Amino acid sequence: MAEKTLSRHALTFGRAVLLATDAAGMKPEGAFWLYDGQDGEWRYFLVSSLPERIGSREIFLKLGQALEQRLSHQELENFSFLIVGPNDGIVKAIRKQIKTKPLNSESSEVSLSFRGERLSAHVYRLAPGMDERERDTAVRRFRREFNELQLA
Repeated sequence: MAEKTLSRHALTFGRAVLLATDAAGMKPEGAFWLYDGQDGEWRYFLVSSLPERIGSREIFLKLGQALEQRLSHQELENFSFLIVGPNDGIVKAIRKQIKTKPLNSESSEVSLSFRGERLSAHVYRLAPGMDERERDTAVRRFRREFNELQLA
């Protein structure tokens, strides 16, 4: 279980990041904070099928630029996140505890067991993974939104 409570500010900012990724056309299947007991820190995760299609490097570069244009540079300065696929082990473990609708953005706290360890998470969204057609559409939209953002 988490020894360190996730701040209200972090919860609000995590939701803002999720909504910004939606606006950037990424259409993440999930977003959550997970407590890392070894480091005593909360980690932010985005769940997305897009890296399977366009690669992690392109996602991180474009998403980083999109977030900087939509959110406060000061808040993003010390903010880091991980992108995992919808079939990642931790995603599957959390999905056993909670499922949400594809556009959900309200946080729910869950406790789960993963690899023999008790973990705490704050989950905004954990929807089913996209099928191939949805993934292709999301890739096109993400690239189009990014290009439009660059022209603005």
